[in-house]
Amino acid sequence: MKKINKIVTAVFNVGLLTSLIGSNYAQALENNISNYNTAENIVLDGVLSATKKEILAGKDNADIIFHFQTNVDSDEFMLYENDVAVGTLVDSGNYEQDGDDIQGDGVYSMKFTIDVTSSSAKPTDNKKVVYNSYDVRYEEETVSNEISIDIVTPFTEQELEDMETVDEAVSQLLNSDDYKSMDTQQKADAVLELLKSFEEKGLVNNILLNELQISFLYNSGVKCVVFIDSFGEDYELTVPDNVTATMHGDVNLDNIVNVADVVTLNAYFLNSAEISVESDVSLANADCLKDNYINTSDATL
Repeated sequence: MKKINKIVTAVFNVGLLTSLIGSNYAQALENNISNYNTAENIVLDGVLSATKKEILAGKDNADIIFHFQTNVDSDEFMLYENDVAVGTLVDSGNYEQDGDDIQGDGVYSMKFTIDVTSSSAKPTDNKKVVYNSYDVRYEEETVSNEISIDIVTPFTEQELEDMETVDEAVSQLLNSDDYKSMDTQQKADAVLELLKSFEEKGLVNNILLNELQISFLYNSGVKCVVFIDSFGEDYELTVPDNVTATMHGDVNLDNIVNVADVVTLNAYFLNSAEISVESDVSLANADCLKDNYINTSDATL
Protein backbone atom coordinates (compact mmCIF):
# COMPACT_ATOMS: atom_id res chain seq x y z
CA MET A 1 0.00 0.00 0.00
CA LYS A 2 1.38 3.42 -0.95
CA LYS A 3 1.62 6.43 1.35
CA ILE A 4 0.51 10.06 1.18
CA ASN A 5 2.14 12.82 3.21
CA LYS A 6 -0.11 14.53 5.76
CA ILE A 7 0.87 17.34 8.14
CA VAL A 8 0.43 16.61 11.83
CA THR A 9 -0.20 20.11 13.21
CA ALA A 10 -0.86 19.33 16.86
CA VAL A 11 0.67 17.20 19.58
CA PHE A 12 -1.69 14.36 20.52
CA ASN A 13 -1.46 11.83 23.28
CA VAL A 14 -3.02 8.38 23.18
CA GLY A 15 -5.69 9.30 25.72
CA LEU A 16 -6.96 12.22 23.63
CA LEU A 17 -6.86 10.20 20.43
CA THR A 18 -8.80 7.42 22.10
CA SER A 19 -11.52 9.75 23.29
CA LEU A 20 -11.85 11.33 19.85
CA ILE A 21 -11.69 8.42 17.45
CA GLY A 22 -11.59 5.13 19.36
CA SER A 23 -8.77 2.99 20.71
CA ASN A 24 -8.04 0.81 17.68
CA TYR A 25 -7.71 3.64 15.19
CA ALA A 26 -5.87 5.80 17.76
CA GLN A 27 -3.25 3.11 18.30
CA ALA A 28 -2.85 2.61 14.55
CA LEU A 29 -2.43 6.34 14.02
CA GLU A 30 0.04 6.64 16.90
CA ASN A 31 2.14 3.86 15.39
CA ASN A 32 2.37 5.83 12.13
CA ILE A 33 3.57 9.05 13.81
CA SER A 34 7.21 8.96 14.90
CA ASN A 35 7.61 12.72 15.38
CA TYR A 36 4.52 14.63 16.51
CA ASN A 37 5.92 18.00 15.38
CA THR A 38 6.77 17.25 11.76
CA ALA A 39 5.15 16.00 8.54
CA GLU A 40 4.88 12.20 8.58
CA ASN A 41 3.68 9.42 6.28
CA ILE A 42 0.24 7.99 7.06
CA VAL A 43 -0.80 4.83 5.22
CA LEU A 44 -3.95 5.11 3.11
CA ASP A 45 -6.17 2.07 3.39
CA GLY A 46 -8.82 2.59 0.74
CA VAL A 47 -11.04 -0.17 -0.65
CA LEU A 48 -12.24 -0.26 -4.26
CA SER A 49 -15.37 -2.17 -5.31
CA ALA A 50 -17.72 -2.28 -8.30
CA THR A 51 -21.37 -3.11 -8.88
CA LYS A 52 -20.51 -5.87 -11.38
CA LYS A 53 -17.80 -8.50 -11.67
CA GLU A 54 -18.74 -9.79 -15.12
CA ILE A 55 -20.32 -8.48 -18.32
CA LEU A 56 -21.82 -10.66 -21.04
CA ALA A 57 -20.76 -8.77 -24.16
CA GLY A 58 -23.62 -7.70 -26.40
CA LYS A 59 -26.28 -8.71 -23.88
CA ASP A 60 -25.54 -7.10 -20.51
CA ASN A 61 -25.60 -3.38 -19.82
CA ALA A 62 -21.95 -2.28 -19.64
CA ASP A 63 -22.64 0.56 -17.17
CA ILE A 64 -20.86 0.08 -13.84
CA ILE A 65 -20.54 2.13 -10.66
CA PHE A 66 -17.20 2.09 -8.85
CA HIS A 67 -16.96 2.90 -5.13
CA PHE A 68 -13.77 3.79 -3.25
CA GLN A 69 -14.05 3.94 0.54
CA THR A 70 -11.36 5.84 2.45
CA ASN A 71 -10.92 8.09 5.49
CA VAL A 72 -8.95 10.69 3.51
CA ASP A 73 -10.69 13.73 2.02
CA SER A 74 -9.50 14.51 -1.53
CA ASP A 75 -10.82 15.49 -4.95
CA GLU A 76 -7.89 13.85 -6.73
CA PHE A 77 -8.71 10.14 -6.58
CA MET A 78 -8.38 8.83 -10.14
CA LEU A 79 -9.78 5.53 -11.42
CA TYR A 80 -7.42 3.60 -13.69
CA GLU A 81 -8.41 0.91 -16.20
CA ASN A 82 -5.53 -1.28 -17.34
CA ASP A 83 -3.07 1.42 -16.15
CA VAL A 84 -4.88 4.22 -18.03
CA ALA A 85 -6.74 6.99 -16.15
CA VAL A 86 -10.44 6.99 -17.03
CA GLY A 87 -11.96 9.47 -14.57
CA THR A 88 -12.18 10.99 -11.09
CA LEU A 89 -14.08 9.47 -8.19
CA VAL A 90 -16.15 11.97 -6.20
CA ASP A 91 -18.01 12.06 -2.87
CA SER A 92 -20.78 14.27 -4.27
CA GLY A 93 -24.02 12.71 -3.08
CA ASN A 94 -25.25 12.95 -6.69
CA TYR A 95 -26.36 9.42 -7.55
CA GLU A 96 -27.85 10.22 -10.94
CA GLN A 97 -24.64 11.80 -12.18
CA ASP A 98 -21.90 9.99 -10.26
CA GLY A 99 -23.53 6.98 -8.61
CA ASP A 100 -22.73 8.45 -5.17
CA ASP A 101 -25.40 8.09 -2.46
CA ILE A 102 -24.31 10.35 0.40
CA GLN A 103 -22.07 13.39 0.27
CA GLY A 104 -19.19 13.47 2.73
CA ASP A 105 -19.43 9.84 3.89
CA GLY A 106 -15.94 8.88 2.69
CA VAL A 107 -17.24 6.80 -0.21
CA TYR A 108 -16.06 8.17 -3.55
CA SER A 109 -17.99 7.02 -6.60
CA MET A 110 -17.93 7.08 -10.38
CA LYS A 111 -20.30 5.92 -13.10
CA PHE A 112 -18.48 4.36 -16.02
CA THR A 113 -19.40 2.50 -19.21
CA ILE A 114 -16.98 -0.28 -20.10
CA ASP A 115 -15.99 -0.63 -23.75
CA VAL A 116 -16.46 -4.36 -24.27
CA THR A 117 -14.81 -4.13 -27.72
CA SER A 118 -11.61 -2.50 -26.48
CA SER A 119 -8.34 -4.15 -27.49
CA SER A 120 -6.76 -3.15 -24.17
CA ALA A 121 -8.54 -5.90 -22.23
CA LYS A 122 -6.28 -8.64 -20.87
CA PRO A 123 -6.54 -12.22 -22.16
CA THR A 124 -7.18 -15.35 -20.08
CA ASP A 125 -6.68 -19.04 -20.81
CA ASN A 126 -10.21 -19.09 -22.19
CA LYS A 127 -10.81 -17.46 -25.55
CA LYS A 128 -14.31 -16.48 -24.41
CA VAL A 129 -13.11 -14.39 -21.50
CA VAL A 130 -10.97 -11.24 -21.25
CA TYR A 131 -10.78 -8.87 -18.31
CA ASN A 132 -10.04 -5.30 -17.30
CA SER A 133 -8.16 -4.43 -14.12
CA TYR A 134 -9.00 -1.35 -12.04
CA ASP A 135 -7.36 0.55 -9.20
CA VAL A 136 -7.42 4.02 -7.62
CA ARG A 137 -4.42 6.36 -7.67
CA TYR A 138 -3.56 9.64 -6.00
CA GLU A 139 -0.90 11.70 -7.77
CA GLU A 140 -0.12 8.52 -9.78
CA GLU A 141 0.47 6.48 -6.61
CA THR A 142 -1.75 3.42 -6.12
CA VAL A 143 -3.94 3.80 -3.02
CA SER A 144 -6.40 0.93 -3.37
CA ASN A 145 -6.68 -2.78 -4.00
CA GLU A 146 -6.92 -3.95 -7.61
CA ILE A 147 -10.17 -5.47 -8.87
CA SER A 148 -11.01 -7.05 -12.21
CA ILE A 149 -14.14 -7.26 -14.34
CA ASP A 150 -14.54 -10.12 -16.80
CA ILE A 151 -15.92 -9.54 -20.29
CA VAL A 152 -17.47 -12.76 -21.56
CA THR A 153 -18.33 -13.43 -25.20
CA PRO A 154 -21.68 -15.32 -25.46
CA PHE A 155 -21.90 -18.77 -26.99
CA THR A 156 -22.99 -19.02 -30.59
CA GLU A 157 -25.87 -21.30 -31.55
CA GLN A 158 -23.36 -23.63 -33.21
CA GLU A 159 -21.21 -23.82 -30.09
CA LEU A 160 -24.24 -24.69 -27.97
CA GLU A 161 -25.28 -27.35 -30.47
CA ASP A 162 -21.77 -28.85 -30.50
CA MET A 163 -21.65 -28.92 -26.69
CA GLU A 164 -25.01 -30.68 -26.56
CA THR A 165 -23.80 -33.28 -29.08
CA VAL A 166 -20.80 -34.12 -26.91
CA ASP A 167 -22.83 -34.08 -23.69
CA GLU A 168 -25.40 -36.51 -25.00
CA ALA A 169 -22.78 -38.96 -26.31
CA VAL A 170 -20.73 -38.95 -23.10
CA SER A 171 -23.83 -39.29 -20.89
CA GLN A 172 -25.05 -42.19 -23.02
CA LEU A 173 -21.69 -43.94 -22.62
CA LEU A 174 -21.48 -43.43 -18.86
CA ASN A 175 -24.99 -44.74 -18.29
CA SER A 176 -24.69 -47.78 -20.55
CA ASP A 177 -24.66 -51.31 -19.12
CA ASP A 178 -21.47 -52.10 -21.03
CA TYR A 179 -19.65 -49.18 -19.38
CA LYS A 180 -20.84 -50.15 -15.91
CA SER A 181 -19.47 -53.67 -16.39
CA MET A 182 -15.97 -52.41 -17.29
CA ASP A 183 -13.04 -52.12 -14.93
CA THR A 184 -11.47 -48.70 -14.29
CA GLN A 185 -8.88 -48.91 -17.07
CA GLN A 186 -11.45 -50.02 -19.61
CA LYS A 187 -13.73 -47.15 -18.62
CA ALA A 188 -10.90 -44.65 -19.04
CA ASP A 189 -10.05 -46.08 -22.45
CA ALA A 190 -13.70 -45.93 -23.55
CA VAL A 191 -14.11 -42.29 -22.52
CA LEU A 192 -10.81 -41.30 -24.13
CA GLU A 193 -11.73 -43.08 -27.36
CA LEU A 194 -15.06 -41.26 -27.52
CA LEU A 195 -13.52 -37.87 -26.78
CA LYS A 196 -10.75 -38.40 -29.34
CA SER A 197 -13.40 -39.10 -31.97
CA PHE A 198 -14.93 -35.71 -31.18
CA GLU A 199 -11.48 -34.13 -31.19
CA GLU A 200 -11.01 -35.32 -34.79
CA LYS A 201 -14.26 -33.53 -35.65
CA GLY A 202 -13.11 -30.33 -33.98
CA LEU A 203 -15.72 -30.46 -31.21
CA VAL A 204 -13.31 -30.85 -28.26
CA ASN A 205 -9.61 -30.36 -27.49
CA ASN A 206 -7.08 -30.43 -24.62
CA ILE A 207 -8.10 -33.91 -23.43
CA LEU A 208 -6.27 -34.74 -20.19
CA LEU A 209 -6.36 -37.88 -18.01
CA ASN A 210 -5.66 -37.05 -14.35
CA GLU A 211 -5.88 -39.95 -11.92
CA LEU A 212 -9.51 -41.09 -12.20
CA GLN A 213 -11.01 -38.14 -14.06
CA ILE A 214 -10.72 -36.82 -17.60
CA SER A 215 -10.97 -33.14 -18.43
CA PHE A 216 -11.37 -31.53 -21.84
CA LEU A 217 -12.39 -28.28 -23.50
CA TYR A 218 -15.35 -27.90 -25.82
CA ASN A 219 -14.59 -25.93 -28.99
CA SER A 220 -16.26 -23.00 -27.22
CA GLY A 221 -13.47 -22.99 -24.61
CA VAL A 222 -15.66 -24.27 -21.76
CA LYS A 223 -14.07 -26.88 -19.52
CA CYS A 224 -15.70 -30.20 -18.67
CA VAL A 225 -14.71 -32.98 -16.26
CA VAL A 226 -15.72 -36.64 -16.60
CA PHE A 227 -15.37 -38.92 -13.58
CA ILE A 228 -14.33 -42.38 -14.68
CA ASP A 229 -15.92 -44.04 -11.63
CA SER A 230 -18.69 -43.06 -9.27
CA PHE A 231 -18.28 -41.66 -5.78
CA GLY A 232 -19.87 -44.59 -4.03
CA GLU A 233 -19.54 -45.35 -0.32
CA ASP A 234 -16.80 -47.90 -0.93
CA TYR A 235 -15.01 -45.85 -3.56
CA GLU A 236 -11.57 -44.42 -2.79
CA LEU A 237 -9.49 -41.92 -4.74
CA THR A 238 -5.73 -42.22 -4.71
CA VAL A 239 -5.38 -38.66 -3.28
CA PRO A 240 -7.19 -38.03 -1.05
CA ASP A 241 -8.85 -41.21 0.18
CA ASN A 242 -12.58 -41.78 0.57
CA VAL A 243 -13.82 -38.81 -1.43
CA THR A 244 -17.60 -38.55 -1.15
CA ALA A 245 -19.96 -35.71 -1.94
CA THR A 246 -20.78 -33.90 1.32
CA MET A 247 -23.66 -31.84 -0.11
CA HIS A 248 -24.56 -31.87 -3.79
CA GLY A 249 -24.48 -28.29 -5.07
CA ASP A 250 -22.12 -26.98 -2.37
CA VAL A 251 -19.24 -26.30 -4.75
CA ASN A 252 -17.48 -23.67 -2.61
CA LEU A 253 -17.77 -25.85 0.52
CA ASP A 254 -19.47 -23.28 2.76
CA ASN A 255 -22.25 -25.72 3.77
CA ILE A 256 -24.85 -23.61 1.92
CA VAL A 257 -26.23 -24.19 -1.58
CA ASN A 258 -26.94 -20.84 -3.21
CA VAL A 259 -26.10 -18.68 -6.21
CA ALA A 260 -22.48 -18.39 -5.05
CA ASP A 261 -22.02 -22.07 -5.90
CA VAL A 262 -23.42 -21.51 -9.40
CA VAL A 263 -21.01 -18.62 -9.92
CA THR A 264 -18.08 -20.73 -8.70
CA LEU A 265 -18.94 -23.65 -10.96
CA ASN A 266 -19.49 -21.49 -14.05
CA ALA A 267 -16.23 -19.66 -13.39
CA TYR A 268 -14.49 -23.05 -13.28
CA PHE A 269 -16.04 -23.96 -16.64
CA LEU A 270 -14.68 -20.69 -18.04
CA ASN A 271 -11.17 -21.32 -16.67
CA SER A 272 -11.32 -18.26 -14.42
CA ALA A 273 -7.95 -17.46 -12.90
CA GLU A 274 -9.61 -16.10 -9.76
CA ILE A 275 -11.98 -18.92 -8.83
CA SER A 276 -10.85 -22.50 -8.43
CA VAL A 277 -12.68 -25.81 -7.97
CA GLU A 278 -9.60 -27.91 -7.43
CA SER A 279 -10.82 -29.88 -4.39
CA ASP A 280 -12.01 -33.41 -5.10
CA VAL A 281 -14.88 -32.87 -2.65
CA SER A 282 -15.88 -29.68 -4.50
CA LEU A 283 -15.97 -31.61 -7.76
CA ALA A 284 -17.99 -34.41 -6.18
CA ASN A 285 -20.47 -31.87 -4.82
CA ALA A 286 -20.67 -30.21 -8.24
CA ASP A 287 -22.08 -33.41 -9.76
CA CYS A 288 -25.67 -32.29 -9.08
CA LEU A 289 -27.16 -34.72 -11.61
CA LYS A 290 -25.25 -37.57 -9.93
CA ASP A 291 -24.25 -38.97 -13.32
CA ASN A 292 -20.47 -38.77 -12.68
CA TYR A 293 -20.25 -36.12 -15.37
CA ILE A 294 -19.85 -32.41 -14.67
CA ASN A 295 -21.04 -29.92 -17.28
CA THR A 296 -23.20 -26.82 -17.55
CA SER A 297 -26.32 -28.88 -16.83
CA ASP A 298 -25.12 -29.29 -13.23
CA ALA A 299 -24.95 -25.51 -12.88
CA THR A 300 -28.62 -25.08 -13.85
CA LEU A 301 -30.16 -27.16 -11.05
